[in-house]
Amino acid sequence: MSDPYLYESSHVLRNILDIKDEDSLEAYENTVVNLVLLKLFKEDYNVSHTISCLININVYLVTYTNGRGYLEP
Repeated sequence: MSDPYLYESSHVLRNILDIKDEDSLEAYENTVVNLVLLKLFKEDYNVSHTISCLININVYLVTYTNGRGYLEP
């Protein structure tokens, strides 16, 4: 039985950008995370490796992506 969360014959999770190549999806995710972190540092957020950092990133994504949780490519 196939996993409904994966693309058929693949180990890639289904995603709203429909990226089916594992390396491409990973590269996109890494780019988005890096851009968000750079923006957080530039805006002088108090970024630390704590739960508050993750909450700040989540708030940023929800606020600046109209609730989509991702940036347009």
